[in-house]
Amino acid sequence: MNIKFQLPKPVEAHFCSTNANDPITFLATFDDGAVVIDAGKEYHGKAAIKEWSDRTYFGDHLRLEITNVVQDAKKIVVTAKSDGDYDKTGLPDPLYLDFRFTLENGKIKALNIVLAGEGKMTMENLIQVNQDLCTQCGLCVKVCRGTLGMGSNGPELVNQLCIGCGHCVAVCPNGALNNIKAPLKNQVEMGKPLPPDPDTAARFIRSRRSIRNYQQKAVSRETIIQLLDIARYAPTACNSQGVGYHVVDDPDTLGRITAATVDWAEEEMRKGSTLAASPWAANTAAQIEAYRKNGTDVVLRNAPCLVVAVASKDMMPLGRDNTHFSLSYVQLYAPSFGLGTCWSGLFEYCVTAGYEPLLRLLNLPENSSVTGGLMVGYPLYSFNRLVDRNPLQITWQS
Repeated sequence: MNIKFQLPKPVEAHFCSTNANDPITFLATFDDGAVVIDAGKEYHGKAAIKEWSDRTYFGDHLRLEITNVVQDAKKIVVTAKSDGDYDKTGLPDPLYLDFRFTLENGKIKALNIVLAGEGKMTMENLIQVNQDLCTQCGLCVKVCRGTLGMGSNGPELVNQLCIGCGHCVAVCPNGALNNIKAPLKNQVEMGKPLPPDPDTAARFIRSRRSIRNYQQKAVSRETIIQLLDIARYAPTACNSQGVGYHVVDDPDTLGRITAATVDWAEEEMRKGSTLAASPWAANTAAQIEAYRKNGTDVVLRNAPCLVVAVASKDMMPLGRDNTHFSLSYVQLYAPSFGLGTCWSGLFEYCVTAGYEPLLRLLNLPENSSVTGGLMVGYPLYSFNRLVDRNPLQITWQS
Protein backbone atom coordinates (compact mmCIF):
# COMPACT_ATOMS: atom_id res chain seq x y z
CA MET A 1 0.00 0.00 0.00
CA ASN A 2 1.43 3.36 -1.00
CA ILE A 3 0.86 5.73 1.95
CA LYS A 4 1.72 9.37 1.30
CA PHE A 5 1.27 10.27 4.99
CA GLN A 6 3.85 9.73 7.73
CA LEU A 7 2.20 7.25 10.12
CA PRO A 8 3.28 5.46 13.30
CA LYS A 9 4.19 1.85 12.48
CA PRO A 10 1.15 0.17 14.13
CA VAL A 11 -1.24 2.55 12.35
CA GLU A 12 0.47 2.07 9.00
CA ALA A 13 0.37 -1.71 9.52
CA HIS A 14 -3.32 -1.47 10.41
CA PHE A 15 -4.22 -0.01 7.02
CA CYS A 16 -1.71 -2.03 5.00
CA SER A 17 -2.88 -5.35 6.49
CA THR A 18 -6.50 -4.39 5.88
CA ASN A 19 -5.94 -3.74 2.20
CA ALA A 20 -3.69 -6.80 1.87
CA ASN A 21 -6.34 -9.03 3.46
CA ASP A 22 -3.84 -10.06 6.18
CA PRO A 23 -5.75 -10.71 9.44
CA ILE A 24 -2.69 -12.03 11.30
CA THR A 25 -0.65 -8.84 10.87
CA PHE A 26 -3.81 -6.80 11.49
CA LEU A 27 -4.42 -8.41 14.90
CA ALA A 28 -0.76 -8.08 15.87
CA THR A 29 -1.05 -4.28 15.76
CA PHE A 30 -3.31 -4.32 18.85
CA ASP A 31 -2.34 -4.41 22.51
CA ASP A 32 -3.64 -7.47 24.42
CA GLY A 33 -6.04 -5.27 26.37
CA ALA A 34 -7.07 -3.04 23.47
CA VAL A 35 -10.59 -1.71 22.99
CA VAL A 36 -12.29 -1.10 19.64
CA ILE A 37 -15.49 0.92 19.29
CA ASP A 38 -17.25 0.55 15.94
CA ALA A 39 -20.79 1.75 15.24
CA GLY A 40 -21.17 2.36 18.97
CA LYS A 41 -20.36 -1.24 19.94
CA GLU A 42 -17.33 -2.08 22.07
CA TYR A 43 -14.93 -4.99 21.59
CA HIS A 44 -12.52 -5.67 24.46
CA GLY A 45 -9.36 -7.74 24.06
CA LYS A 46 -7.84 -9.52 21.10
CA ALA A 47 -10.34 -12.39 20.97
CA ALA A 48 -13.27 -9.98 20.57
CA ILE A 49 -11.32 -7.81 18.14
CA LYS A 50 -10.47 -10.86 16.02
CA GLU A 51 -14.14 -11.89 15.83
CA TRP A 52 -15.13 -8.31 14.89
CA SER A 53 -12.40 -7.85 12.25
CA ASP A 54 -12.96 -11.29 10.69
CA ARG A 55 -16.63 -10.38 10.25
CA THR A 56 -16.35 -6.72 9.21
CA TYR A 57 -12.89 -5.91 7.85
CA PHE A 58 -12.02 -9.18 6.18
CA GLY A 59 -15.45 -10.69 5.75
CA ASP A 60 -16.59 -7.55 3.94
CA HIS A 61 -13.28 -7.21 2.02
CA LEU A 62 -12.80 -3.69 3.36
CA ARG A 63 -10.60 -1.32 1.37
CA LEU A 64 -9.33 1.94 2.88
CA GLU A 65 -7.79 4.93 1.13
CA ILE A 66 -6.23 7.44 3.55
CA THR A 67 -7.14 11.06 2.82
CA ASN A 68 -6.05 12.94 5.94
CA VAL A 69 -4.07 12.52 9.18
CA VAL A 70 -4.05 14.57 12.39
CA GLN A 71 -1.84 13.43 15.27
CA ASP A 72 -0.08 14.27 18.51
CA ALA A 73 2.25 12.25 20.75
CA LYS A 74 -0.24 9.53 21.69
CA LYS A 75 -3.37 10.02 19.61
CA ILE A 76 -3.89 10.04 15.87
CA VAL A 77 -6.99 10.50 13.73
CA VAL A 78 -6.84 9.02 10.24
CA THR A 79 -9.58 9.87 7.76
CA ALA A 80 -10.04 7.26 5.06
CA LYS A 81 -12.37 6.62 2.15
CA SER A 82 -14.02 3.24 2.72
CA ASP A 83 -15.30 0.64 0.28
CA GLY A 84 -16.11 -3.06 0.41
CA ASP A 85 -18.87 -5.64 0.27
CA TYR A 86 -20.78 -4.33 3.32
CA ASP A 87 -24.40 -3.16 3.24
CA LYS A 88 -24.28 0.45 2.04
CA THR A 89 -27.96 1.20 2.64
CA GLY A 90 -28.38 4.65 4.21
CA LEU A 91 -24.64 5.37 4.22
CA PRO A 92 -23.00 8.37 2.54
CA ASP A 93 -21.55 7.72 -0.91
CA PRO A 94 -18.59 7.93 -0.91
CA LEU A 95 -18.17 6.88 2.73
CA TYR A 96 -15.41 8.61 4.71
CA LEU A 97 -14.55 7.34 8.19
CA ASP A 98 -12.42 8.73 11.02
CA PHE A 99 -10.19 6.12 12.68
CA ARG A 100 -9.25 7.52 16.09
CA PHE A 101 -6.23 5.64 17.45
CA THR A 102 -4.66 5.73 20.91
CA LEU A 103 -1.17 4.25 20.96
CA GLU A 104 0.81 2.82 23.85
CA ASN A 105 4.17 1.03 23.81
CA GLY A 106 4.13 0.60 20.04
CA LYS A 107 0.65 -0.97 19.96
CA ILE A 108 -2.90 0.20 19.34
CA LYS A 109 -4.47 0.61 22.77
CA ALA A 110 -7.82 1.96 21.57
CA LEU A 111 -9.58 2.52 18.23
CA ASN A 112 -12.82 4.39 17.76
CA ILE A 113 -14.34 4.37 14.25
CA VAL A 114 -16.91 7.07 13.43
CA LEU A 115 -18.23 8.91 10.40
CA ALA A 116 -15.69 11.49 9.26
CA GLY A 117 -16.24 14.84 10.91
CA GLU A 118 -18.57 13.46 13.58
CA GLY A 119 -18.43 15.75 16.60
CA LYS A 120 -17.22 18.77 14.62
CA MET A 121 -19.47 21.68 15.45
CA THR A 122 -21.24 22.91 12.35
CA MET A 123 -24.75 24.18 11.86
CA GLU A 124 -25.54 21.04 9.90
CA ASN A 125 -24.62 18.51 12.57
CA LEU A 126 -24.56 20.18 15.99
CA ILE A 127 -28.17 21.32 16.29
CA GLN A 128 -31.36 20.53 14.43
CA VAL A 129 -34.43 22.76 14.75
CA ASN A 130 -37.97 21.54 14.08
CA GLN A 131 -39.41 24.62 12.39
CA ASP A 132 -42.95 23.34 12.92
CA LEU A 133 -42.44 23.38 16.69
CA CYS A 134 -40.02 26.29 17.17
CA THR A 135 -41.72 29.55 18.28
CA GLN A 136 -38.43 31.51 18.37
CA CYS A 137 -38.98 32.25 22.05
CA GLY A 138 -35.20 32.48 22.49
CA LEU A 139 -34.99 30.47 25.71
CA CYS A 140 -32.37 28.13 24.22
CA VAL A 141 -30.14 31.11 23.43
CA LYS A 142 -30.62 32.68 26.86
CA VAL A 143 -29.47 29.57 28.76
CA CYS A 144 -26.57 28.88 26.37
CA ARG A 145 -22.99 29.81 27.30
CA GLY A 146 -22.43 31.55 23.96
CA THR A 147 -22.67 28.83 21.32
CA LEU A 148 -26.13 29.75 20.04
CA GLY A 149 -27.63 32.97 18.75
CA MET A 150 -31.07 33.80 17.39
CA GLY A 151 -31.32 34.01 13.62
CA SER A 152 -34.21 34.79 11.31
CA ASN A 153 -35.28 31.13 11.33
CA GLY A 154 -34.62 30.38 14.99
CA PRO A 155 -31.51 29.36 16.96
CA GLU A 156 -28.27 28.96 15.05
CA LEU A 157 -24.61 28.31 15.77
CA VAL A 158 -22.57 31.48 16.32
CA ASN A 159 -19.53 30.17 18.25
CA GLN A 160 -17.83 26.79 18.56
CA LEU A 161 -18.10 26.70 22.34
CA CYS A 162 -20.57 23.86 22.97
CA ILE A 163 -19.76 21.72 26.03
CA GLY A 164 -22.77 19.42 25.63
CA CYS A 165 -24.49 20.56 28.85
CA GLY A 166 -27.91 20.03 27.24
CA HIS A 167 -29.49 23.22 28.61
CA CYS A 168 -30.64 24.39 25.18
CA VAL A 169 -32.57 21.17 24.58
CA ALA A 170 -33.90 20.83 28.13
CA VAL A 171 -35.30 24.37 28.35
CA CYS A 172 -37.29 24.25 25.08
CA PRO A 173 -40.99 24.07 26.03
CA ASN A 174 -41.94 22.43 22.73
CA GLY A 175 -39.11 19.94 22.16
CA ALA A 176 -38.17 21.78 18.97
CA LEU A 177 -34.39 21.61 19.39
CA ASN A 178 -31.98 18.70 19.14
CA ASN A 179 -28.24 18.78 19.91
CA ILE A 180 -25.99 15.87 18.94
CA LYS A 181 -23.96 16.37 22.13
CA ALA A 182 -27.09 16.16 24.29
CA PRO A 183 -29.73 14.39 22.18
CA LEU A 184 -33.40 15.11 22.80
CA LYS A 185 -34.15 11.35 22.77
CA ASN A 186 -31.91 10.86 25.82
CA GLN A 187 -33.60 13.54 27.91
CA VAL A 188 -36.44 12.75 30.30
CA GLU A 189 -39.63 14.78 30.58
CA MET A 190 -39.80 16.29 34.05
CA GLY A 191 -43.55 16.74 34.19
CA LYS A 192 -44.70 19.03 36.96
CA PRO A 193 -41.70 19.56 39.26
CA LEU A 194 -42.32 18.70 42.89
CA PRO A 195 -39.41 20.14 44.89
CA PRO A 196 -39.50 19.35 48.61
CA ASP A 197 -40.15 22.17 51.02
CA PRO A 198 -36.97 23.72 52.52
CA ASP A 199 -37.34 21.95 55.90
CA THR A 200 -37.75 18.50 54.32
CA ALA A 201 -34.81 19.11 51.98
CA ALA A 202 -32.61 20.33 54.84
CA ARG A 203 -33.44 17.29 57.00
CA PHE A 204 -32.67 14.95 54.12
CA ILE A 205 -29.27 16.52 53.47
CA ARG A 206 -28.40 16.71 57.18
CA SER A 207 -29.31 13.05 57.68
CA ARG A 208 -26.29 11.90 55.67
CA ARG A 209 -23.79 10.22 57.96
CA SER A 210 -20.32 8.82 57.45
CA ILE A 211 -20.90 5.13 58.13
CA ARG A 212 -18.04 3.35 59.89
CA ASN A 213 -19.83 0.17 60.95
CA TYR A 214 -21.25 -2.20 58.35
CA GLN A 215 -23.32 -5.37 58.29
CA GLN A 216 -21.47 -8.34 56.87
CA LYS A 217 -23.81 -8.42 53.93
CA ALA A 218 -22.73 -8.16 50.30
CA VAL A 219 -24.07 -5.41 48.07
CA SER A 220 -25.17 -6.75 44.69
CA ARG A 221 -23.33 -5.47 41.65
CA GLU A 222 -26.66 -4.49 40.10
CA THR A 223 -27.28 -2.19 43.08
CA ILE A 224 -23.78 -0.70 42.84
CA ILE A 225 -24.29 0.03 39.14
CA GLN A 226 -27.60 1.74 39.86
CA LEU A 227 -26.04 3.70 42.71
CA LEU A 228 -23.06 4.90 40.68
CA ASP A 229 -25.16 5.77 37.65
CA ILE A 230 -26.52 8.82 39.49
CA ALA A 231 -22.99 10.21 39.67
CA ARG A 232 -23.09 10.86 35.91
CA TYR A 233 -25.51 13.71 36.56
CA ALA A 234 -23.33 15.61 39.03
CA PRO A 235 -21.98 19.01 37.98
CA THR A 236 -18.44 19.01 36.59
CA ALA A 237 -16.19 21.79 35.31
CA CYS A 238 -17.43 22.79 31.83
CA ASN A 239 -19.28 19.45 31.71
CA SER A 240 -15.89 17.72 31.46
CA GLN A 241 -17.12 14.66 33.44
CA GLY A 242 -14.33 12.07 32.92
CA VAL A 243 -14.75 10.13 36.19
CA GLY A 244 -14.84 6.33 36.09
CA TYR A 245 -15.15 3.75 38.85
CA HIS A 246 -13.12 0.68 39.81
CA VAL A 247 -15.15 -1.36 42.30
CA VAL A 248 -13.53 -3.83 44.69
CA ASP A 249 -15.91 -6.30 46.36
CA ASP A 250 -13.63 -9.28 47.01
CA PRO A 251 -13.11 -9.63 50.81
CA ASP A 252 -9.54 -10.90 50.46
CA THR A 253 -8.54 -8.00 48.22
CA LEU A 254 -10.22 -5.50 50.55
CA GLY A 255 -8.23 -6.96 53.44
CA ARG A 256 -4.97 -6.62 51.52
CA ILE A 257 -5.82 -3.00 50.65
CA THR A 258 -6.26 -2.26 54.34
CA ALA A 259 -2.97 -4.01 55.20
CA ALA A 260 -1.02 -2.13 52.51
CA THR A 261 -2.49 1.21 53.61
CA VAL A 262 -1.59 0.59 57.25
CA ASP A 263 1.96 -0.41 56.26
CA TRP A 264 2.31 2.86 54.36
CA ALA A 265 0.84 4.97 57.17
CA GLU A 266 3.09 3.34 59.77
CA GLU A 267 6.19 4.06 57.69
CA GLU A 268 5.09 7.68 57.10
CA MET A 269 4.56 8.20 60.83
CA ARG A 270 7.98 6.72 61.54
CA LYS A 271 9.64 9.07 59.01
CA GLY A 272 7.92 12.13 60.49
CA SER A 273 6.37 13.02 57.14
CA THR A 274 3.38 15.26 56.43
CA LEU A 275 1.05 12.59 57.80
CA ALA A 276 2.90 12.65 61.13
CA ALA A 277 2.67 16.45 61.25
CA SER A 278 -1.07 16.64 60.56
CA PRO A 279 -3.59 17.71 63.23
CA TRP A 280 -4.94 14.13 63.17
CA ALA A 281 -1.58 12.40 63.74
CA ALA A 282 -2.63 11.08 67.16
CA ASN A 283 -5.78 9.61 65.60
CA THR A 284 -3.73 7.94 62.86
CA ALA A 285 -1.31 6.48 65.40
CA ALA A 286 -4.23 5.07 67.42
CA GLN A 287 -5.72 3.50 64.29
CA ILE A 288 -2.44 1.83 63.38
CA GLU A 289 -2.14 0.46 66.91
CA ALA A 290 -5.72 -0.90 66.80
CA TYR A 291 -4.95 -2.71 63.56
CA ARG A 292 -1.69 -4.17 64.83
CA LYS A 293 -3.10 -5.30 68.18
CA ASN A 294 -6.62 -6.41 67.28
CA GLY A 295 -6.77 -6.62 63.50
CA THR A 296 -9.42 -3.89 63.46
CA ASP A 297 -10.06 -2.65 59.93
CA VAL A 298 -9.29 1.03 60.46
CA VAL A 299 -9.06 1.81 56.74
CA LEU A 300 -12.17 0.30 55.12
CA ARG A 301 -14.15 -0.43 58.32
CA ASN A 302 -15.08 -3.94 57.11
CA ALA A 303 -17.20 -2.43 54.35
CA PRO A 304 -18.13 -5.07 51.77
CA CYS A 305 -17.37 -2.76 48.87
CA LEU A 306 -14.85 -0.06 47.96
CA VAL A 307 -15.61 2.31 45.11
CA VAL A 308 -12.37 3.69 43.69
CA ALA A 309 -12.93 6.77 41.53
CA VAL A 310 -10.45 7.17 38.66
CA ALA A 311 -9.73 9.80 36.05
CA SER A 312 -7.18 10.15 33.29
CA LYS A 313 -3.88 11.70 34.36
CA ASP A 314 -4.45 14.22 31.59
CA MET A 315 -7.48 15.52 33.54
CA MET A 316 -5.69 16.14 36.81
CA PRO A 317 -6.27 18.03 39.05
CA LEU A 318 -9.70 18.68 37.51
CA GLY A 319 -10.58 14.99 37.75
CA ARG A 320 -10.32 15.12 41.52
CA ASP A 321 -12.66 18.12 41.75
CA ASN A 322 -15.17 16.37 39.46
CA THR A 323 -14.93 13.28 41.66
CA HIS A 324 -15.91 15.22 44.77
CA PHE A 325 -19.10 16.44 43.10
CA SER A 326 -19.89 13.01 41.67
CA LEU A 327 -19.36 11.00 44.85
CA SER A 328 -21.36 13.55 46.85
CA TYR A 329 -24.31 12.62 44.64
CA VAL A 330 -23.62 8.96 45.38
CA GLN A 331 -23.55 9.60 49.13
CA LEU A 332 -26.89 11.40 49.07
CA TYR A 333 -28.46 8.72 46.86
CA ALA A 334 -27.19 5.73 48.85
CA PRO A 335 -29.80 5.79 51.68
CA SER A 336 -32.58 5.19 49.14
CA PHE A 337 -31.09 1.69 48.74
CA GLY A 338 -30.63 1.27 52.49
CA LEU A 339 -26.89 1.81 52.02
CA GLY A 340 -24.35 3.89 53.87
CA THR A 341 -21.06 5.36 52.69
CA CYS A 342 -17.85 6.89 54.01
CA TRP A 343 -14.81 8.48 52.39
CA SER A 344 -11.64 6.50 53.02
CA GLY A 345 -9.10 9.20 53.80
CA LEU A 346 -6.12 6.99 54.63
CA PHE A 347 -6.65 4.97 51.46
CA GLU A 348 -6.68 8.19 49.39
CA TYR A 349 -3.54 9.53 51.06
CA CYS A 350 -1.76 6.25 50.44
CA VAL A 351 -2.70 5.87 46.79
CA THR A 352 -2.05 9.56 46.05
CA ALA A 353 1.44 9.12 47.49
CA GLY A 354 2.03 6.47 44.80
CA TYR A 355 2.59 3.60 47.26
CA GLU A 356 3.56 0.80 44.92
CA PRO A 357 2.17 -2.20 46.86
CA LEU A 358 -1.28 -0.58 46.89
CA LEU A 359 -1.10 0.40 43.23
CA ARG A 360 -0.22 -3.20 42.32
CA LEU A 361 -3.28 -4.43 44.20
CA LEU A 362 -5.55 -2.06 42.30
CA ASN A 363 -3.98 -2.95 38.93
CA LEU A 364 -5.35 0.15 37.20
CA PRO A 365 -4.45 1.29 33.66
CA GLU A 366 -1.18 3.21 33.44
CA ASN A 367 -2.81 6.51 32.49
CA SER A 368 -5.32 6.42 35.37
CA SER A 369 -5.16 8.42 38.59
CA VAL A 370 -7.16 7.54 41.68
CA THR A 371 -9.29 10.52 42.62
CA GLY A 372 -11.33 9.17 45.51
CA GLY A 373 -12.22 6.15 47.61
CA LEU A 374 -15.70 5.52 49.02
CA MET A 375 -16.76 2.65 51.27
CA VAL A 376 -20.25 1.31 50.56
CA GLY A 377 -22.35 -1.13 52.56
CA TYR A 378 -25.41 -1.70 54.71
CA PRO A 379 -25.13 0.24 58.01
CA LEU A 380 -24.91 -1.79 61.19
CA TYR A 381 -26.49 0.96 63.28
CA SER A 382 -29.08 3.68 62.67
CA PHE A 383 -28.96 7.25 63.92
CA ASN A 384 -31.79 8.91 65.81
CA ARG A 385 -30.76 12.56 65.67
CA LEU A 386 -29.40 15.15 63.27
CA VAL A 387 -26.01 16.28 64.55
CA ASP A 388 -24.95 19.90 64.75
CA ARG A 389 -21.99 21.62 63.10
CA ASN A 390 -20.06 24.84 63.67
CA PRO A 391 -22.06 28.04 63.18
CA LEU A 392 -22.37 29.43 59.67
CA GLN A 393 -19.61 31.83 58.68
CA ILE A 394 -20.69 34.40 56.13
CA THR A 395 -19.68 37.88 55.03
CA TRP A 396 -21.48 40.32 52.74
CA GLN A 397 -20.13 42.82 50.25
CA SER A 398 -22.42 45.50 48.86
